[in-house]
Amino acid sequence: MESSFSIFWNGPGRYIAIICIAYILIGLPLTMLYLKRNKMKAKSHLEKNPDSAKMMINTRLAFGSLSDALIIIYINNEAPVHFYEKRKLGYFLQPGKNIIEAEASWTRKGLMKTTTTTTGPIKIEVEAEAKKTYILKYNIEENNFIFEEFIKEEE
Repeated sequence: MESSFSIFWNGPGRYIAIICIAYILIGLPLTMLYLKRNKMKAKSHLEKNPDSAKMMINTRLAFGSLSDALIIIYINNEAPVHFYEKRKLGYFLQPGKNIIEAEASWTRKGLMKTTTTTTGPIKIEVEAEAKKTYILKYNIEENNFIFEEFIKEEE
């Protein structure tokens, strides 16, 4: 009788092991390099533009019957510089008027089918003050973007 290890290794387990090893040897170092490069890019942007405002993206997680996503395509007709703060995605804004091209999509899970709706690219004009933090979110009920100042909760 063959051992369960040899059955696993000679069956589909071999492919699972190859994929895991490939991820550890190739995928993980590339992910770390990508994150480090983005962190350096954000740091460089802040050094060049110390008065930049921050805009955090606010979305719902995929728990329950509704999840949403918000994608920033351009800020002032340029590729946006992003960063992560406490596992939240954020972008830098210049003080003053900014034109953000964004797209929102949301998925509603049903019993029989799942429906995904997308707004398509929409240009939003926002006003940002230097060194302040803002939140951008999409209100599904009112079909509009909401840009508001982030107020820290006192602990």
